[in-house]
Amino acid sequence: MSQTDLHTAHQLPSERRIIAEIWPALLASALGLLPFTVLSTFLVPIADWAGAGYAETGTLRGLAGIGAVLAGVALAPLIGRIAPGAVAAAALGLMGLAAIVGTFSGPAALAVFCLATGVSNALLYPALSTAAADRFGTTPAAGRAATLVMTAQTLASTVGAPLLVLPALFWG
Repeated sequence: MSQTDLHTAHQLPSERRIIAEIWPALLASALGLLPFTVLSTFLVPIADWAGAGYAETGTLRGLAGIGAVLAGVALAPLIGRIAPGAVAAAALGLMGLAAIVGTFSGPAALAVFCLATGVSNALLYPALSTAAADRFGTTPAAGRAATLVMTAQTLASTVGAPLLVLPALFWG
């Protein structure tokens, strides 16, 4: 390793420093999966509560994919023109509204919840990855920051359901 390479290696931020800089994006990335993790984990009681069949409720989850495709086609050209933090904030706001709609009973509310959650996730994750990478410019740390955002999402999806089941086992 040359002297220049050693000097550059010492200037790269550690994973801890990157995490400390982008922790809001990591938290948002993990929270973004919460609505669908709850729906997937508690699909049967949610279907009963909504007065819908299990297959119908499971099928409504597919609206999230449709919402994501629609968001990609309709909004993707605009996303690059808007600050990623603003896009992420709007996506989280939409997700919050979707969660509120999801508290109402009935298949129509569940359909709106699924569609809006799909749209919000399609906007949220690219915006969070971009915002995290932007914190580090064109350095290799930018790629590491974007990867950490996606890692937080993967970790949340892997650990989320078991963590949600524990309170359900306790409270019934």
